[in-house]
Amino acid sequence: MIFVVSLFAVIAAVALALDYAWLKTANDELRVAAEAGALAAGRTLANDDLLKSDVSPEKRLLKARLSARQVASENIVAGHRVDLNLNNNEDVRLGRLVNDDETGETKFIETDLMPTSVVVLARRTRARNNPIALFFGGVTSHGVADISSLAEATIDNHIIGVRPYRGVPVPAFPLAISKSNPEGIVGKDCWDDMIQGPSGNDLYGYDSDTALVLKNGDGIPEMTLRYFPKQEDVKKNNVCILDLGNGFRTNHINKQIRSGWKAEDLKSYNGELRPGINTESMKGIMKLNGSILAELKRMIGQCRIVLLYNKIEIQDTHGLVKVDCPQLVAIRVLDVLQTQDGVVEILVQPGVMTTKTAILSERKVETVGLLNDYIYKLHLTH
Repeated sequence: MIFVVSLFAVIAAVALALDYAWLKTANDELRVAAEAGALAAGRTLANDDLLKSDVSPEKRLLKARLSARQVASENIVAGHRVDLNLNNNEDVRLGRLVNDDETGETKFIETDLMPTSVVVLARRTRARNNPIALFFGGVTSHGVADISSLAEATIDNHIIGVRPYRGVPVPAFPLAISKSNPEGIVGKDCWDDMIQGPSGNDLYGYDSDTALVLKNGDGIPEMTLRYFPKQEDVKKNNVCILDLGNGFRTNHINKQIRSGWKAEDLKSYNGELRPGINTESMKGIMKLNGSILAELKRMIGQCRIVLLYNKIEIQDTHGLVKVDCPQLVAIRVLDVLQTQDGVVEILVQPGVMTTKTAILSERKVETVGLLNDYIYKLHLTH
């Protein structure tokens, strides 16, 4: 009898250990699903719709919730897909993070008015008829178990710079484009006029669902980046390549166009770019060869960070310049053309993107110049 009792105790202990490991794995899987759903919804909140005046806020928020459910459902927990209930916003809640003046704590307040945070609650429970089945329910007298996981993701555009880190480059092109046209040169597009004005045409659009550039307007203005190869036309140029650790070598420039700025690229900037702090007198060159243009063509439709310059100093006849770059923005290349006389035209429009490499200001005062209309940091906040 002692042997039987001891054997039963050992079996029960093993059963508990196995079920504990099974539940821990299921909890980890559910947490990953909840976080993935929250991040997907946050990424959807920060998209090009923010630049359009005719997009329904309700449609935008519904799209974020559907994105959370879709991405969460791609995760398997204990052999079954995760299902988020969107009825009455039960499992996906949108809102904002606010500071409680009394306690100093940051709290989530649910609201559909320009939400910047997403809370996702993923559940496998008996109430949902999808609890986790245990291996040894007969031994432990518990055949099923309830588990849940809460994840919160936030987008923030109090951006003061960008910083790549190991394995995560800044999604950017090594380009600077003209912020203004103080000399009033005819045909020289600049950001302030074409995009901020806006006086740019709206002849093209980008469909994020199909990843295709469409020849019809989408509510976002465009501007044309132009490079003139003749020395006498140099003042008409409104784009240059920046030396961000690439030494103006074509193969390195192309690599940065494809993959962005890595940590080693910004060594001379102490590992980060902060407009207004270390982006004055940056080295640039006004030359775009066929290889670089081909690489830009491959990136058509991709949203990438670039710098704006407002001061330019021509160094020599080889196209070398120095530029002061006070601002980071995001663009999407729509088309790349080259005329018979060698003039390059790159059609772009602004875009909205999220990146983990964005550096947030510790000041949260919403002042002009601090909020970035095009770049958001997306991160888990719970």
